Amino acid sequence: LIIPDLPGSGKSELINDMSMEGMAEVIKEILNFEVSKVSPTGGDLEGAVMAGHSMGGYIGLAFAEKYPEILSSLALVHSSAFADSEEKKANRLKSIEFVKKNGAYEFLKAAIVDLFTEKWASENAAIVEAQVEKGKAFTDEAIVQYYRAMIARPDRTHVLKNFPKPILFIIGEHDKAIPFDQSMQQC
Repeated sequence: LIIPDLPGSGKSELINDMSMEGMAEVIKEILNFEVSKVSPTGGDLEGAVMAGHSMGGYIGLAFAEKYPEILSSLALVHSSAFADSEEKKANRLKSIEFVKKNGAYEFLKAAIVDLFTEKWASENAAIVEAQVEKGKAFTDEAIVQYYRAMIARPDRTHVLKNFPKPILFIIGEHDKAIPFDQSMQQC
């Protein structure tokens, strides 16, 4: 099981190409590195199961588009193959401006809480607070680059239609970021 720090998160630095495709290339390099540890002769990269949550799903789709032969299946967890609508792009641009003015942590304090239903958040305040505190690790530039990459990502529904292997969707009826009806459309 490999759970990478994406560029700009954890101990990973930002890269020159912070697009979904650029981050998919980072994932491929991580896979190459891990395979080389167990097969010094450079075994084939194949049979990987890739699961991506939210932006990780966008990266997984970019990976599946370029390297379908490596994957044995793909999972999208609260994610979407659809490109952002004009309204969503405008909201992301507003978020970028908020981050530039107020910082990543102030932005994430509001954004993370909004990922949960009001009822669940109030019943699980400690969990929500722990997630918010993890937001302190993100730099302003990382959040800005992530949002720019999300705005620029293309529609990848063709990947879902043409991917010849199993695809798992984990969706939520009350998901605020990826509306339920949109999730059902891509299924």
